[in-house]
This record gives sequence, C-alpha cells and structure tokens, in this order.
Amino acid sequence: MRVVIADDHSIVRSGLRYVVTEIDPQAEIQETESYAALTRVLEEGAKPDLVIADLWMPGYVGPGDMAGICRRAAPAPVAVISMTTNPDEMRTVLSAGAKAFIPKSTEGEQMVGILRLVISGGGYIPPELGLGTVSSSSAGGIEQLSRRQRDVLELLAQGLTNKDIGERLGLELPTVKSHLAAIFRTLGVESRTQAVLAYKSWGRPSGF
Repeated sequence: MRVVIADDHSIVRSGLRYVVTEIDPQAEIQETESYAALTRVLEEGAKPDLVIADLWMPGYVGPGDMAGICRRAAPAPVAVISMTTNPDEMRTVLSAGAKAFIPKSTEGEQMVGILRLVISGGGYIPPELGLGTVSSSSAGGIEQLSRRQRDVLELLAQGLTNKDIGERLGLELPTVKSHLAAIFRTLGVESRTQAVLAYKSWGRPSGF
C-alpha cells in the first residue's frame, strides 16, 4: 500500500505514520508539507492508495485547493485531518471530494478504524455534522438492541469495517450484516452514519 501524508507539522506526520503502519506494516509512506508539494507528488509520482492531508497547510486558499487534490489523487481516497470543528468547513471539504473529515482530536485506535474504512471504499462524516438530525427515538431505540447488536454498534462507532467487526467479535461477515440490518431497523435509520450519531447522542445507562 502506498500512502501520502501531508502536514506541515513533523510531529503530526510522525503520528500519522504510526497509524498507517498499524494498518499495513509494509506501507510505502511519502511525506509532504504543503499543498504545492502534495500537488507535485500526485502529478509526478506513482499513484497512491490513500492520501491523508491536513486542511490548513501552507498554500491553502479555499475549497478549490482540496477539490484539486481529490481530483489528482483519484481514484485513491483523500482523508482530511484538521483541528477545525467548524461544521460549515467540514461540509465544504466533504463536498470537494474528500472521503473523510477526521478531527485531529480523534483517538489513535478510532483513526485506524476510520482509515481502514476509507481504504475499503467507505467514508466518514464527523458526528458534529449530524447530531441535530438524529431523533430522540433513534437514540432511545438502542435500549431495544440485543447485547450482541450493541457490541456491533459500539465497534461501528469506532470506525471499524464490517470485516473488522466480525474479526473482533468472532462473527461471520453475513452475521455482521444481519446485525447491522436489525440495528438500522430498530433505530429507524438508513445509514451507518445515522446509526453512529444515534449511538453518540444516546445516554448510556449503567451495565452497557
């Protein structure tokens, strides 16, 4: 796997390098420090399998810069990391073509799960973008889930893929999919993101 990490802070790049090696110890990693350098890498180098890019690197002017990065990286997904928690900025980045917006405050294990999901073709939307759209009945529906369904939902909220959830819980992939279908039905949601938002807005009782 070839991964390009772009961030103007060396300590952040080191942390991201560690996260990537957790996913693939043999990953080929290239680091850049600015939008101009990242653009050159994507135009002149071998195509990556994943791009992890800070939003506010030197050279960033606006959404057009991120759209250009996503276009040059294609078909590889772009995961954006940032300190910003501005929902409008998050929406703009995702609209520009990024497959994930990951706050830099995200725990390492969760970031590993999110990046695995992105690599496998999925996407990640931070909960800040949708907490207001999840009904109280959806969150309350978690009380009706079985113990195993709650386990699946908790791992889903950590950003794990269906395959990773199955491996963690010792379940076959069709069983994981069956649990997810039941979770969606019980919560009255239509997507993984809505299910995760319901989980994050739920007041967890003792004994969960």
